Amino acid sequence: MSYVYYLNTGDFNSPVIEFEFVTETVQVLDLFTNIQGPKKEIISGVNDQNKLDFIFMFNYSFLLILVFWKLKNYEKKIICNLALILSVLVFISDIFENIQLFAITKDLESGEGFDNNIMSLIFFTRMKWYLLSVIFALLSFHYFKQRVLGKILSLITISPLILTSLSIFNDNMEINLILSNTIMLSFLVLIIWIFLSVSISPNISFYKKEQKLKNYKL
Repeated sequence: MSYVYYLNTGDFNSPVIEFEFVTETVQVLDLFTNIQGPKKEIISGVNDQNKLDFIFMFNYSFLLILVFWKLKNYEKKIICNLALILSVLVFISDIFENIQLFAITKDLESGEGFDNNIMSLIFFTRMKWYLLSVIFALLSFHYFKQRVLGKILSLITISPLILTSLSIFNDNMEINLILSNTIMLSFLVLIIWIFLSVSISPNISFYKKEQKLKNYKL
């Protein structure tokens, strides 16, 4: 999605994640204004990214739902059902987060106040990222049951929950940016696991016909 931002600004370094985690009006002004006023090309770039994000949020939410729906046959159903519910809540949170982002940039350009939107943004942004960290923590238990590679993957995907705990008690931009990066890494791990699942866990394959191994031990 950074390419969409690049088309507007000529820069791949988008501030969209920083925008999501703002807590004060001054932070928004630092991102999107200078002495001349609003930086229209940056605002347009971020808005275009957020439009594309509606497709992205649907895809990643569908991926999580697909994964835990399949795992219901192999893991405790209560854990998988919890993860399914959280995945839906993440999708809803992401929608409302984007609505707040659009409202803030619109009010910024029109010169209106947006303090109330920031308060709503704080809630929906943290709900999205914190719930994602819980989802990946639940998935890490499945990874950990598998072979050596699975255990390595579990260490990666439990890290967002640790950072979430730090963020709850010390909510600052640096921790939140690291949190978002570890969750993106966890998504990458999930995609790798899907393609390697037949090697990591022979009785679960996402791209080949399932063959349950009776004597296979986790």
